[in-house]
Amino acid sequence: GDRGFSLSPLTERFYYGRGAEVNIHPAKFEIGAFYLESRWEDPKARKVGTYLAYRFNDRFEIKGNCLSKSKDSTSSFKGYDVKIYSIQTEINLSEWIRLGLESGFAQGEREGKLSNLAFRIDLNGRISNQIWYSFEKTHAGPKYLGYYNDADYTSGTMTFPIYRKLRGNLSYRSTKNNLDIDSTKETANREKSYQSTISYSFPFGTHISLDYKDLIREDYVLPANYNYEEKALRLGLAQTFGKFSLRTHIERGKFKDRLLGTKNDNLERYSLYVHFRPSYRQTYSFYTRIGHSSFTPHPERTKSVGISGSWKIKSDISFKLNYQRDNAGSGKSEERDNVFSTFTYTFKNSHALVSRTQWSKYEQKNKEDFSFLVMYTIPLRIPVSKKKSIGVLKGKVLDQEKPERPPIPKVILTVHGATAITNENGEFIFPSLKPGTYYLGAERNSIGLNRIPNERLPIMIEVKGGETVEIEVGVVTSCRISGRIAVFALESDKKFGDEDTTSSDSLFVVGSGEEEDIKEGGVERGSALGNILVEITDGKEVLRQLTDQKGRFYFEDIRPGMWTLKVYDYDLPAHHYLEEEEFHFELKPGEEKEVTVRVLPRLRPIQIIEEGEIKQENK
Repeated sequence: GDRGFSLSPLTERFYYGRGAEVNIHPAKFEIGAFYLESRWEDPKARKVGTYLAYRFNDRFEIKGNCLSKSKDSTSSFKGYDVKIYSIQTEINLSEWIRLGLESGFAQGEREGKLSNLAFRIDLNGRISNQIWYSFEKTHAGPKYLGYYNDADYTSGTMTFPIYRKLRGNLSYRSTKNNLDIDSTKETANREKSYQSTISYSFPFGTHISLDYKDLIREDYVLPANYNYEEKALRLGLAQTFGKFSLRTHIERGKFKDRLLGTKNDNLERYSLYVHFRPSYRQTYSFYTRIGHSSFTPHPERTKSVGISGSWKIKSDISFKLNYQRDNAGSGKSEERDNVFSTFTYTFKNSHALVSRTQWSKYEQKNKEDFSFLVMYTIPLRIPVSKKKSIGVLKGKVLDQEKPERPPIPKVILTVHGATAITNENGEFIFPSLKPGTYYLGAERNSIGLNRIPNERLPIMIEVKGGETVEIEVGVVTSCRISGRIAVFALESDKKFGDEDTTSSDSLFVVGSGEEEDIKEGGVERGSALGNILVEITDGKEVLRQLTDQKGRFYFEDIRPGMWTLKVYDYDLPAHHYLEEEEFHFELKPGEEKEVTVRVLPRLRPIQIIEEGEIKQENK
């Protein structure tokens, strides 16, 4: 039927057409083929894809692909029949390193050697629990007519912690097409962008970010259509107030047109997004964007505004309404108004009646368009058997703090490079996973500020062929434990009043015996203690940290529950000890605890073995 077909990134990543596909999964082997025709082109473009894969284990798989394309499929390249072959491997060393490799070549009626080749490298993973990285390189020669053609793409990004909740991100992207700079083609685009980001999350629900981006875009075909550079600084602010969230960006920069020799030192863009969800049955959104366009070589001022609402009137009736107004800001462009609405009624037998309307108005042309669509969906309930070679992972993300446990929509979850987003009911699904061990993770920013899953992520999940694994992820407000470690002087009653330790006639040394360290009339002795190891644990998770120069430690974004804090005495000053080595806390959602850890000088009695005088003899 009509659907999307795919084979591999270098052969056919995605193509929508009408056709048929078959896949067979004997043991560790997998073999498949499809035939499709384009839906709207005339004459029809035809493609045939086949593949053979072998899975050695959960860590290594190899796959061979072949794609045949008819002349009509390559008509934009002076069409001719072509066959494309590729070898693809997936290497999953661990959650720290995942490597995907693919190389391919095209065989057709035209001559060519190296230009017929293509390769792709995809590397991603993490260096530690908080440092994530990804790198991708794709190259396809001018005569390679696979999914990519005459192009070269390179991108890389790294996310890392800086200090506590202060995080950084570095990214690079390079794009090239028309690699041989063929003057018969319209452009030969060369683009590079560098971006750095720092972000910080405050305890009171505010998230702030600062981005710097340098973009260079140039046309190498003469006469060039464009050649410009843009440097911009963007400040972002996000705030959550219960059911209300707000996000805004302010961007200022400089634009330099190298062809015309012009500059614009006042490049600006402003945006505001507001989201309000009073209940799981209602959602309201508003956005506005004003400023220079970022998609044209000569940026024009644009204006855009939109408002939308979604209502679940009853369990079987829902309605959505969306209004948008766009204005590119130039005399030649058009102002446009759009109104979209969707009404859905679901019957008890799971049949659904959907009506959609769209109204558009173009100011310059004084023209209005109106369309109306009605659909009736009938589930056929055709019995099928589950594939034994794949498994399914699905679940829900819920607010664990509230008694009704409402769902949390738009949470981004990841499994082995695949991504799923929860719907309005908080549901997500990964429908096609090969048997093996997977780690379910979630994007923290999508959960909400100061929110944390009630279980440590990533969660290890065992997926079996032909079976469905269901999981429920609860979300709560995170907690915080902080404190300070410092040296305190012994109180007078402890120095002299403990008859079991000493008597009034005893002599002793306090601590190291350096009297100048003790402040007269105060309890603090010397400076706070840095570089002391502090550990907290709830029995399942262990977190460790060294105190800073002020003797402070901070454990943020921790889960509610029973926690034990322990301080290690390895690096205490000589002849000092901890008054208490362990502290116990029961944290409720959103609760913060602060503790002072006292380090005391050790009392060391002096025993005089023999009395007398020392005389010096003269020689």
